[in-house]
Amino acid sequence: MVGAVLCGISRIIELSTAYGDQITKEEDSVDGPIIGAPFEIGRVRIKNRMLRSSISGRIDNFDGSGSEWRINFEKTFAKGGVGAIISSHVPVHVGGRVLPNYAFIDTDDKIDFWRRLKLSLPNDCPYFLQLSYSGRQRDLGGIENLDKPPFNHRDLRPWAPTERPDFFNGLRGRRMSVEQIRELVAMFVAGARRAIEAGIDGLELHSGNGYVFTQFISSAINDRNDEYGGSLKNRFRFWREVIDGIRAQSATRDMPLIAKLSVREGDDAVYPWRLPGNTIEDAIQVAKWCVDAGANAIHVTAGTIFPHPWNPAGYLPADFVPRTYKTLIDSGTKTWLTYLAFRYRPTRAIARMLWERTNRHHLYDNLFDFVRGRPRPRTGKKSAARSLEGVNSEAAHAIRTAITDPAIKVLCTGAFQTLGGIRRVILNGDCDAVTMVRPLIANPCLPLFILKAEEDGLTDYESPEPCSLCNRCLLAAPEFPVGCLDERRYEARFPDPIERYEEMMRQLFSLYKDHCCCSEIMDLRSNRDLSDL
Repeated sequence: MVGAVLCGISRIIELSTAYGDQITKEEDSVDGPIIGAPFEIGRVRIKNRMLRSSISGRIDNFDGSGSEWRINFEKTFAKGGVGAIISSHVPVHVGGRVLPNYAFIDTDDKIDFWRRLKLSLPNDCPYFLQLSYSGRQRDLGGIENLDKPPFNHRDLRPWAPTERPDFFNGLRGRRMSVEQIRELVAMFVAGARRAIEAGIDGLELHSGNGYVFTQFISSAINDRNDEYGGSLKNRFRFWREVIDGIRAQSATRDMPLIAKLSVREGDDAVYPWRLPGNTIEDAIQVAKWCVDAGANAIHVTAGTIFPHPWNPAGYLPADFVPRTYKTLIDSGTKTWLTYLAFRYRPTRAIARMLWERTNRHHLYDNLFDFVRGRPRPRTGKKSAARSLEGVNSEAAHAIRTAITDPAIKVLCTGAFQTLGGIRRVILNGDCDAVTMVRPLIANPCLPLFILKAEEDGLTDYESPEPCSLCNRCLLAAPEFPVGCLDERRYEARFPDPIERYEEMMRQLFSLYKDHCCCSEIMDLRSNRDLSDL
């Protein structure tokens, strides 16, 4: 409790020193809250328009059982004010896990953990379980999937629609037979049944960002010549069979279901000589088919691999990449080349520019800064975070316009973290709600502050120390628990580098403790208007 109050006091000090032009008084004629307005996904009511999206982080047990760390982690974001939480990717089979130390939903003995997690959350924070299978995009398979010498007696690569490796890391899967595809469909359906038995509010299919659903639907990946390949309709067949299977069982017939979709595939975003993949017209058709099959919402994202220059959009921390790829060095046929490219300074700069080139106008003021790697300011109107906010909103607008049924919701991910940026995309009709991850890792209480700012009549609010989109949290995820690793956010309060690092670690591990300072922060300044700070 003392630590929570001290955390609250320190955040008040931050608030009192850094607003300036980041706060804007209400100037439009919109009546009532925009972000604070409730909405529904299927039968689930969500209290505001900010959802915590799926997030990486090795915080569960190696055998796929859940941990108290996971429960405390989710409680932190619930207390921070999000309208709902979408879980980390939850494998429906051990062979298709992306990384070790993630909780599974592959057998009935996992139900109790998810029930305990759900019961630990406030009643007004619905929980959506993201059903997952990696396909070829498995970063680390763990000991159960080890098929390298001396344990190379059999091929334990994950099932995938294709034998071809991905273009960046060279991750490979085993081409599935039709019978195996049907087995995988049954795994997803069984996972959905276990989720409803655990009392979970809704489901999301891990169907974007290069995982198995993307591998089926993308023209840049799927090279099958059977009923699951070729035409867009055939490539959608796996999606339809999973959704049909979920809707066919009585227990999950009406369970709210979100389909995540890489509307902007961008398979050429790193290497410009590659074909881009599906078009926006293809994505619109896929979204319509998802709705026809029974999806209640479409979650707009980007990319045919993960990570991807467009998701999560931001900088590539080139100095951190070698550490990450020492962990992944034998995961794919190209991971060792990536390690070497980032290990040495001359090639590191070239590799960084290839990754960042399609976003360079957002990340850098000019070409010279791009070449030098000199980023934009971390905060304020000219920051990269401001420039990239809503990066997928145009794609979301296309989906929202094409799906005319207002009962079907469109969610959009894209570096959202300001009151003005979120209001803009909702008022413009781009989407019904936004999803957030990295800004919440940096500032778990951010939704409470945004809602309070809107309540106070403001049209814009930015955290004094917003997420800089440095993406160190992302690069650390294959090895460490996820948390903000941008030391610059603590420079003003901790000039000493050792004290600064220690504070960063304290804040990181506070995400996993059974308390949250958000309520104390709000209580301490409950009688103060944000515009007065």
